[in-house]
Amino acid sequence: MNLKKYVVDPAMFWLCLAASGVGLIAIWDAGYARNTGGIFPRELRWQAMYLVLAVVAYYLCTRMSPKVWRWLSWVGLLLSFGSLIAVRMPGIGHEIGGAQRWLKFGPVTVQPSEFIKLGAIMFLASTMAGHTAWQAPKKAIQNFAQRLDRIWVPKIKRGFPFFLVLALAVLVERQPDLATAGMIVAASLAIIIVAGVTRKSLLIFAAVSAFAVGFAIYEQPYRLNRFKVHEQRWSQQNILDGGYQTVVSETALARGGFFGVGIGNGSAKTSLPAPTTDFVLATVGEEFGVLGVLAIVTLLALITVRLYVQAARAPTAFARLALVGLSVWIGVQTCVSVMMVNGVLPPIGIPLPFISYGGSSLLALWMGVGIGMSLQRTNIGQKEVAQPETGSYGWRDRRPRVSSAGSRRAG
Repeated sequence: MNLKKYVVDPAMFWLCLAASGVGLIAIWDAGYARNTGGIFPRELRWQAMYLVLAVVAYYLCTRMSPKVWRWLSWVGLLLSFGSLIAVRMPGIGHEIGGAQRWLKFGPVTVQPSEFIKLGAIMFLASTMAGHTAWQAPKKAIQNFAQRLDRIWVPKIKRGFPFFLVLALAVLVERQPDLATAGMIVAASLAIIIVAGVTRKSLLIFAAVSAFAVGFAIYEQPYRLNRFKVHEQRWSQQNILDGGYQTVVSETALARGGFFGVGIGNGSAKTSLPAPTTDFVLATVGEEFGVLGVLAIVTLLALITVRLYVQAARAPTAFARLALVGLSVWIGVQTCVSVMMVNGVLPPIGIPLPFISYGGSSLLALWMGVGIGMSLQRTNIGQKEVAQPETGSYGWRDRRPRVSSAGSRRAG
């Protein structure tokens, strides 16, 4: 029997566990004031249960072969599309606050879009790590037909996985959930950058993504109005209406100062409509001050940077691209959530990774980290390296190639 050596980073495990533990404390502190279960609020009990499931899922994910994950990346893509269809089905799809984003199975509610982030990252990393590109020499192209056949068609074929992920993002945006769709696009762009996309292709994809986001904002009047109201949130007509959550959050952070007002002494958790989810950091900032906020941000930054460092040391291209996607997912989502709480951005519904209440988010994050650890697996005595067969999925392969005649061609 072939024994496998699992490269699991203990520091990463303890960082994630510490962040999740801090999240439990923050959820308890922000949730008990709502009188939904006494001193142990309902959100705390559910989050603790999900944390146990998440750690078990992490362990199982680390024990699976990287080859299995490459195969499952396609399964994940199909399940992602299937879940987006299921949330629209009566009896299964569940609506909260006017958004159709959840699947309900008895007392359990699942938000598929959190797992779609992970599925999109794994699919894109898998497909881009498994191909290389060859670009025909310009002198061999005589007319438009040859250019179309030898350049544009191969480019579209190689870029097709990215367009599939964009289709996922569009369907998520239709729920409506523009913030989560933006996270999917951000992680995807990071993956194709590391994979070796040419500047021209990257500019095209970035322009298309920016146009799509702008169109999504202007198409829905409430989104555009949210940004307009945010600029004047402190005016008399907005302070108790559209700008209410941000005003309460900013006030809480200002009241907390550097050291905070003390645990249990905050007032934001009694005023915010959802103090344990998107604005959980407001209670932390009020009761633990700038020091508390910096401690959480530092913890999440360490997880982000460690994933990126692991990506630089990854044994295969698939592992490298997946770890970069995971790093950008956690890092960007942390930045957006913090900017939302301190008033830089309007409320757009982004939870703070590992900290905010949400079983689907916690489970997806732990699974992502577990998969990242699994992808660093090496066989005893034989370490995989990122060679051409698993190498860069570039729109332009930068390695020189040798033809059958022996002539060198720049990819």
